[in-house]
Amino acid sequence: MDKNFLLKLRVVCSRFLRGLAGKPLITMIFLFLIVLATGAFVFYRYEILVRLAEPKTAGQIIQFEKDIYQQIMKEWQEREGIAAVAGVQNYINPFQEKREKLVSTPVVEPKTVSVDPRLLSATNLLEFYSLKGEGMPLLNDRAKLWQEFGLGSVRSYIGSNAQNQLLLAELKKKLTE
Repeated sequence: MDKNFLLKLRVVCSRFLRGLAGKPLITMIFLFLIVLATGAFVFYRYEILVRLAEPKTAGQIIQFEKDIYQQIMKEWQEREGIAAVAGVQNYINPFQEKREKLVSTPVVEPKTVSVDPRLLSATNLLEFYSLKGEGMPLLNDRAKLWQEFGLGSVRSYIGSNAQNQLLLAELKKKLTE
């Protein structure tokens, strides 16, 4: 660029700005026009151009894939089961009444070699212990069994359905050994 052009541009800009500084009404009108032009540009860019460039649909009807949905739900339930078994902190319930004497039900080893087939067909721990003629062990006792069978630590056992099913499977396995 020419050096003279830059000097002329500098002089014109300084005269223009000094002229605006001396006339506040004209300055306000000039600034209002700048804001108005900026607002019009933003409106045009984000409202009008967006409407003109709306994507057209392909015209295909979207159908619900029941098989895929069922596969996703099955995977989701499996992951929920894994998450339930993962190490979960067991906190003390401050609203539960204190029990002065906790009576734990001892785990009785089977004395006979023959196994009652009803025990092997039990579907939950309560049914299993009822068929054995025993009461359901307390949570702490089941947590100790959980650790003895190598399924996790005592603190990780919370008594969820998934954990109880694993514990039941181990108890049945122990009966058949």
